[in-house]
Amino acid sequence: MRRDLLKQMTWQDVQEIWWQTEQVLRSIPDEPEKWPEWAFNTSTRFSKALAILRDENDVPPPIEERYPSVLKAAEQATSWMLTDSRERENTLIRSFVAYKLREEGYSYADIGKMMKRDHSTITHLANRMRDMLSVPNAYKWEVQQYKRFEEML
Repeated sequence: MRRDLLKQMTWQDVQEIWWQTEQVLRSIPDEPEKWPEWAFNTSTRFSKALAILRDENDVPPPIEERYPSVLKAAEQATSWMLTDSRERENTLIRSFVAYKLREEGYSYADIGKMMKRDHSTITHLANRMRDMLSVPNAYKWEVQQYKRFEEML
């Protein structure tokens, strides 16, 4: 549930978090030795504010760490290596990876950067996989491959 709320955050929400963090820092005495360590670094302050609003367990690992393992599982499940071609097998692997990473809470833009594709392509791939899974009788082979992929994760 919290992950869904974070996906819906607007810039105004981020500014509000920042303002609240600043208020907390202002309430700390002027003696820097009493300040928490995160108070000295601007980017750390923002991360700390977000962490206060959500459980650390609810935050997925950085996509740079997660993407290789998901891609490897997809390639093993389908017995193909991902290339830049538009062949069916390659688009299927991309669909698996895009759908799974999106399901885990990563943004379309982040997934697109990792796959060297535009965010709209990732949106299409994830939606395509969702549609295939919603009609398993029409896409028996694809759904079977996806289940193998999930087992390998």
